[in-house]
Amino acid sequence: MNIEDAGDLFFYELKGAYYIETKVAEELAELADQANIETLDEQADESFREDVHDAFRTHHDQTETHVGRLEEVFDALDRQPETHEIRAVDEIFAEKEQFNNVVLNDAARPLYYLDVGAKVEQLEVQCYDSLLQLAEALDLDDGVVDTLAANREEDEEARRRMTELAEGDGADEVLAHLVDETTVV
Repeated sequence: MNIEDAGDLFFYELKGAYYIETKVAEELAELADQANIETLDEQADESFREDVHDAFRTHHDQTETHVGRLEEVFDALDRQPETHEIRAVDEIFAEKEQFNNVVLNDAARPLYYLDVGAKVEQLEVQCYDSLLQLAEALDLDDGVVDTLAANREEDEEARRRMTELAEGDGADEVLAHLVDETTVV
């Protein structure tokens, strides 16, 4: 696809958003399950793990809705849903897989996964900010703008929720436990 004008740029960004949302939808259920793995020493706060699990599960359901909404945007603009690869999201999830291959203390999983989730949500929010700017400049239908804005707001809320969990008491307890087990810094 050649980009010659703002409309082309909009569709390029839309394809990227669709790629990100479909990729995130695939990964969130797995993140939820992996974040809730019981630790061998059972020192990790069970309610914290469950809160992280629930945050990922809830956002998984929202993300499935986001994919459907983006398909509606394509349809409203008489286009077929398409994607173009966004390497940044692929790299974030590849890094998560690398982490999974080396983590020996399962208590560290929820903390790390919250960081992964927040990074992805920040990427999504930025993508929607760009789309909204272009949609408004192109004077696209209010339905298209409202749909993109709804996805952006839910992604921002998910990012806030993950950040709150990562900075909350449950995370502090898990981190304190991990620090107590630390032998070398």
